[in-house]
Amino acid sequence: MSEHDQGNGLKRDAAGKMTDDGRNYGYVWDGFGRQRQVKKTTDQALVAEYRYNGLGHRVSWNCDTGGDLDVDGSDKTCFFVYDLKWRPVAARTRSPGNGSSSTTPVLLEGGVRVTLTA
Repeated sequence: MSEHDQGNGLKRDAAGKMTDDGRNYGYVWDGFGRQRQVKKTTDQALVAEYRYNGLGHRVSWNCDTGGDLDVDGSDKTCFFVYDLKWRPVAARTRSPGNGSSSTTPVLLEGGVRVTLTA
């Protein structure tokens, strides 16, 4: 797909998805219109990466949690947990190496807070 410059540094692909914010970051989208990666425009270092299941739900997210300004083996992975109706109920993080994990509750509609434990 070709990119179209918006005149202010913003670039969008033919589907209208932003591929460059004109400042610091570039964005990578898959064929289903889902955001897959965020990269620094200066050196193409990976800043965030997203994964989806076959139904299109985001199931994991890797982002810089190590403070070194890129996504690598030192960063935690966040996994999203859904109920049987595919509503998000929790986000679990896993640390690299030791495999330790923690659970963050998600506030659902109606104000119900759910926390899952492993």
